[in-house]
Amino acid sequence: MPVTSAVYEPRGVQTIPRLSDFKYNLPEKLIAQTPLERRDMSRMLVVDRETKEIRDEQFSDVGNYLNKGDVVVVNSTRVFPARLFGYKEKTEAEIEVFLLRKLTDELWEVLVKPARKVRTGNNIIIGDEVVCEVIDNTTSGGRVVRFHYEGDFAALVEKHGKPPLPPVSDSHARNRREFQRRDQDRSRLD
Repeated sequence: MPVTSAVYEPRGVQTIPRLSDFKYNLPEKLIAQTPLERRDMSRMLVVDRETKEIRDEQFSDVGNYLNKGDVVVVNSTRVFPARLFGYKEKTEAEIEVFLLRKLTDELWEVLVKPARKVRTGNNIIIGDEVVCEVIDNTTSGGRVVRFHYEGDFAALVEKHGKPPLPPVSDSHARNRREFQRRDQDRSRLD
């Protein structure tokens, strides 16, 4: 697969990538269903800047590509369990609440699914511990909600939330902790 000039041009003029530059066929059989037991055995794509040759390597070989003075940036993020599932108070219709952005301690911008069933004034019950009151619509089709709960909201999200994994991985995940780094803290809600 050639490296597109819209994405990488050494010492050249950078062009703005278009969404269509990133479209490609990815067969489902090539998508990992669970993480590897040894993460360093994961695949690593290497692009030679001089020849533009592309090689498939293992991450355990990353040291072979580092020089004195290079900087390695480690991603210490974790998958936030932003998908909450509940039901409408009056009709008991199943509703998904996807946390997008914390506005205040109780107010969040969210997406709801199915959106057509959720209107301002509706209450969504999550795990019999949390009431999610829909108080406004956003211009982007989301909702602003107020959460009513007792205790630690972060703990309630950890208890009731599911990670927003792609459907193919979500249906095969044995344990959502497989998708987390083992040494992460739960500071995402702060």
